[in-house]
Amino acid sequence: MKKITFSDIPKGFEDASIEAEYAPENLTHGFYDFNNYMERLNDINSPTSIIIGRKGVGKTAYLTKINLKYKETSKIVDMGQIPYYRFSKIQGIKNSKNFGGLRYLDIWKILIIAQSMKLIKEPYITEGNSEIKKIKKILEKMGLGQNSNLVKDIQTISNNKLSLKIKGISAEFSKSTQKNGAIEGISDLCFYLMDLFSKVSLSENTYILLDGVDDIMRTNVNQSEVLGALLRAIKDLNIHFKKMNINLKVILAIREDIINTINDPDINKVISSMSINLDWYTSGENLNLVKLMNKRMSTSQKLREFMGEENESLILWNHFFPDVISSNVSKNHEISSWNFFLEHTLYRPRDIIHFLKQVSDNYPNNESIYYSDFRTELSTFSQSFFFDEMKNELSGFVDEELISNIERAFPILGKNGFKYQAFVNAFTEINSKFSEDAIKTLLYRMFNEGYIGQRLNANSPYIFKHKSPRAKLSLDSQMVFHRGLYGAMNISEGK
Repeated sequence: MKKITFSDIPKGFEDASIEAEYAPENLTHGFYDFNNYMERLNDINSPTSIIIGRKGVGKTAYLTKINLKYKETSKIVDMGQIPYYRFSKIQGIKNSKNFGGLRYLDIWKILIIAQSMKLIKEPYITEGNSEIKKIKKILEKMGLGQNSNLVKDIQTISNNKLSLKIKGISAEFSKSTQKNGAIEGISDLCFYLMDLFSKVSLSENTYILLDGVDDIMRTNVNQSEVLGALLRAIKDLNIHFKKMNINLKVILAIREDIINTINDPDINKVISSMSINLDWYTSGENLNLVKLMNKRMSTSQKLREFMGEENESLILWNHFFPDVISSNVSKNHEISSWNFFLEHTLYRPRDIIHFLKQVSDNYPNNESIYYSDFRTELSTFSQSFFFDEMKNELSGFVDEELISNIERAFPILGKNGFKYQAFVNAFTEINSKFSEDAIKTLLYRMFNEGYIGQRLNANSPYIFKHKSPRAKLSLDSQMVFHRGLYGAMNISEGK
């Protein structure tokens, strides 16, 4: 049998867009689609069009996979730099008869139609070529040209000349159709564009893939309303495209915590009907993550031959790492190294990709590493990755000064658990000006992201949100830090 070393592990990247450029085989041949979500996303006639999940679970990977499959007829639209505050500046919004996010519904439809016009090319238009030209001409008059991106389109549509532009479009419309006052505002314009689009037929499946909503920092009321309108717009447009037999679909990837900030009474119905939730956690050996790891490994011929048909086993993992670890995580004080590793993660693909890359970089010529090295690598994983991931997820939602003092406050609390008041005191002893409300926000945020667990009594196990999504924090409970933070906080796990 050929010698297998860590250098044989295929190079992986945590960012799917980088992986698409530098290691596309990981997405084309090493992509594991648990629950067959990809089939529903690819299906133009399926309502599934919203990908929800925590950071690092693979939302962008799904979009990138679609983009690689439909290179000529799909487009990933970066939502990361969207100036949400500008939506309220759009003329006609303040005087709209609609309330909340509904005020922004037609604006989003127009913006998404504008994105589709940048993608749809003449060779793929089987009917409605003249209507496509009309739509493009109208969008050009609005300043939403073929060479602008979504951010620029929003900046353009929010300037103070929009009403004049709509009047000009209305005058031209009236002249060409012999109708008077047909387009009086944003809603009329949206209706007209949708009507033109209804006459279009496309030969190939076409996808507008919206990504980067994760980059929103603090979600305020206006952003919540704008995002709520975006979800409604996606629903309305996809239903319209299906009814009109247009091979076009809009798909959005969005973080679960951001979805939860949207205050819209009907949004739960939209989510339950149109979304998938990427949650990789299962009991036992967590076979979904085992399969994902092995699928990525199989892009290497040497590793594929080593595994044979055992794509659901830990044969490769146990080749590289100790089979079992002595630990107080398990009642019998022994646990598989795979499960021990997962207990230091949030059960995300990103965690696995990073750890394998880290160990491969540190031991490229080794066939395996011993117990002590494995523990050292877990500590490094905590210090160089997991802890920073936590801080990145807190940024924008929690007082930045609190985040910068986490390294000082957390070691005081240790690994054996703490109560709410001790958590507050750990920060106020550093700076008495820290408010209890801000500290409480930090605590809730860490619990909701899985970095702090709780138990309601001394005889019950600790519960973490990434394993029990419906869990709610009780401030009276005993709390504990996630094991993945121990290395960064210099807290010993013992055996």
